[in-house]
Amino acid sequence: MIRSYPRLESDARCDVVVLGAGITGALVAQHLAEAGIDMIVLDRRDVASGSTAASTALLQYEIDIPLAELTKLRGAELASRAYLACRGAVDRLGQLADRLPDDVGFARKASLYLGVKKRDRRLLREECELRRAIGLSVEYLEEDEIAARFPFRRPAALLTRDAAQVDPYAFAHALLRDATARGARVFDRTEVESIDATTAGVTIRTTSECAVHAKHIVFAPATKPRRI
Repeated sequence: MIRSYPRLESDARCDVVVLGAGITGALVAQHLAEAGIDMIVLDRRDVASGSTAASTALLQYEIDIPLAELTKLRGAELASRAYLACRGAVDRLGQLADRLPDDVGFARKASLYLGVKKRDRRLLREECELRRAIGLSVEYLEEDEIAARFPFRRPAALLTRDAAQVDPYAFAHALLRDATARGARVFDRTEVESIDATTAGVTIRTTSECAVHAKHIVFAPATKPRRI
């Protein structure tokens, strides 16, 4: 359920203030609220109207560096832990989506990791073997297999079924609705003018001359969506 939130119009206190009410801030807010922490969420725009609304909505365990390359840089143990943690994060997001009363569009999907040059065949075979060795379910596809299943040709590809999709806009709203039901306070259209942090805590002042005093602050700002 999509809902609106008020502007901050008076001073407030809390244990934790979260800056940003997109999907990242909403996940943080729901987690903290579930733990019983007194918290406030602030956003200068409407909830989830920044990069969250422009997201591709794809959830994949792959990170910016292949497992084979990460293994060479950090060793097999750390590399495998990173990939398994990312796969586990997709699973946990699905479990969280199932607990929420609103339909946030979470669904399991297959994911295709494509090679673009012939030399990628060897690299993808190695990548496939490493992923299988740590328990990831992945299938290596040759060029003819790709053409038989999809309307295009590529030298090679990895097919995994551990990906998913979600409606990030609906997900953020559902998370914040759950957080507010647990006592969190959410204010959008509230722009921060200054942040004064000391060892005793943090004071945030808004352009409407309100102040939020908190023990801790979490930054969950929006980023500009990239063109693909």
